[in-house]
Amino acid sequence: MTALLWEDPALVGELRRLIDEEIAPLLRHEDGARIATQEFQAEASGHGRVYQAGRDQNIHGP
Repeated sequence: MTALLWEDPALVGELRRLIDEEIAPLLRHEDGARIATQEFQAEASGHGRVYQAGRDQNIHGP
């Protein structure tokens, strides 16, 4: 799939439309809420850490 999108970037819009309009409405969380598109972007430097989650996140450390 990734190779196809690299070869024809115009397909990205159609794929997003297909997901948003046809697939996403069929997917629901246990509580009945629709799944939404989420984009994450983070940058860490030095000894920094980045933790990202679309929903629940459990971190167990020392």
